[in-house]
Amino acid sequence: RELLRIAGIKPEQTYKPDTNEWIVRRINRAYLERGFIKAEVSVRKESSIPQPTGKQEIIDLKITISEGPAYHVRRTEVMGNETTNHKVVMRAAGLWPEEPYNPNRTDRWVDGLNRLGRFELVKREDIEVNVNDQEHFADVLFHLKEKPGLKIRRH
Repeated sequence: RELLRIAGIKPEQTYKPDTNEWIVRRINRAYLERGFIKAEVSVRKESSIPQPTGKQEIIDLKITISEGPAYHVRRTEVMGNETTNHKVVMRAAGLWPEEPYNPNRTDRWVDGLNRLGRFELVKREDIEVNVNDQEHFADVLFHLKEKPGLKIRRH
């Protein structure tokens, strides 16, 4: 039931040519949120039941998922935060150790750090991610440059 909800599939739903790709994108996004960065999803039209003339065709969809291992964030490190507390940086980025690793969150990390306003413009290239495929974790290193004249923030 949860997979059908995630995929947005309902009984009696109209099948359109791009339905398979749409289902795959939604399921992949949900698996990434859970740290399954190597998940493979496929959807295919499995069978068709002939209908009398004028009636809609009834089809079955076969969804195949190979999850692979779940990855998590093992460690976060910030270079260039001389006056800004590490926890403040992580809260702004929205990233914590032990959470599922999702490579699609990089833009959210960048946006959060730029909203904080304590660093020179942060770009995707300022974030280094080292993924360990043997132990299924990612270490995330932020290369930041604080704006001059900041005062220490304690949180």
